[in-house]
Amino acid sequence: SESVSELIYQEPDKYKEKMISSMVSGSPKTYSFNQATNVLISFYNNLVDISRLTPRGIVSPIAANAFFYYKFRLEGTFMENGVLVNKVSVIPKRNSDPVFRGTIYITEDTWRIYSVDLLITKDQQMEFVDTFQIKQNFIRVNEDTWLPFSHQFNYSFGGFGFKGQWNCFGYFQ
Repeated sequence: SESVSELIYQEPDKYKEKMISSMVSGSPKTYSFNQATNVLISFYNNLVDISRLTPRGIVSPIAANAFFYYKFRLEGTFMENGVLVNKVSVIPKRNSDPVFRGTIYITEDTWRIYSVDLLITKDQQMEFVDTFQIKQNFIRVNEDTWLPFSHQFNYSFGGFGFKGQWNCFGYFQ
């Protein structure tokens, strides 16, 4: 499925969406994300809400209490457009906690998210989904503001002898 919509955001958490067009190929009974608000996941909240997959929130790697749940390892740095970016491994302290694993990229000095590549598994009590991967990229809008530019969600699932994958991409202009 594909859709184009206009999304208006007002801090701290107000959204208004105007659907401009939507198209679904194949069976209309299949599940799809056709609204931009369905792909908005913020790691700036202490708990990341993905209640469609798991009944509890997942602790953000940059939550106020993140050091209770995660170990972090600096993997390297790089410069892009005059911004120093830190590549940091996100490592759960306990697999049974509601946590991610993967990599987060953080800008030096301003400590904003540059991008994420994070994963949760069945250990986080997801129903029907074996793994859920979130990739997000952010762009600098002005000196003080970075906004999400792209989202990619990858699911793998299995049950009753069936296995499958599902991918969702979202881009903002």
